[in-house]
Amino acid sequence: MNSINLSFAVPDKLRDRYGNIWADLDFIVKPMNLDIFKKRPMETIVGTLLIAGSKIKIEYKDLFKLETKLNNLLNTVYSEKDREVKYPVDIKGMSFQLRQHEITRLYETIVDAKITVQRKYELGV
Repeated sequence: MNSINLSFAVPDKLRDRYGNIWADLDFIVKPMNLDIFKKRPMETIVGTLLIAGSKIKIEYKDLFKLETKLNNLLNTVYSEKDREVKYPVDIKGMSFQLRQHEITRLYETIVDAKITVQRKYELGV
């Protein structure tokens, strides 16, 4: 399995501390068809984002959009002192209410997924 966060292996201690949304958040990288990716990289579905019990198919261009959106949101979130405040995060028409640490994990997951997809293409995997 090409899991970014290996969410199936999160210890109960971390699940109890950060919650189920944080623990289950993951990105499953799809096996790459290099011919399709070479012709239309931005429109190629590169994987599935698992968040709050939802599965969202993600195109390569979505990784760039989400990275920018989440980076901007994190700048706002970190100025807030209360860490339990929930913020709306829209991903491909679906809305999620996430706390600061969940947004941070989502941002890191998206960045790691983008790097993984780029490396898979470079290596021809």
